[in-house]
Amino acid sequence: MIFRAQIIPTKAYHSLYSNLAVGSIAGSLGIGFLVNVGSMPLKWGILSGVATLTAMGWQMITARNMKKLSQGHSIEITPKEIRIKGKKGKLIKSYQVEELEDFSLHTDFELSGNSARDQTGMLMLKTPNRHVISWQEDGEKKEIEFLPDSHYSLAQLRKITDSWTSA
Repeated sequence: MIFRAQIIPTKAYHSLYSNLAVGSIAGSLGIGFLVNVGSMPLKWGILSGVATLTAMGWQMITARNMKKLSQGHSIEITPKEIRIKGKKGKLIKSYQVEELEDFSLHTDFELSGNSARDQTGMLMLKTPNRHVISWQEDGEKKEIEFLPDSHYSLAQLRKITDSWTSA
């Protein structure tokens, strides 16, 4: 049983995610105007088309920048070990769970951004559901935020955390 997720740099990532939400709403409004293009003057139809294409371009650029932020780093969690991996799966650091001091996992086992509440929160620049693992190392608090990619991966994570509490 193994859980894999992309590591994200917290502040910059959530800022870009808010931009993505704004672009999504702007694109939706533009498409809404385009649907009614037959009942409005030609110049408004052209303007809404340009606005829609601009919003879609903004979304594509923002999504690309979000992907660049992770720099290919990932986390793998098993019942006994936590591995931090770099580009191309190269192992950067490995930790034994039972040896970690002040170890905690903060998650609500939900995917971020899937609900209208999350989308609204992102527009208000509120941080969406966070998935954070933290521990003490050499007297310093280490914290890694990660982004699960599916409900299946969250189910795997739940099984792993259940194995920690039952052990």
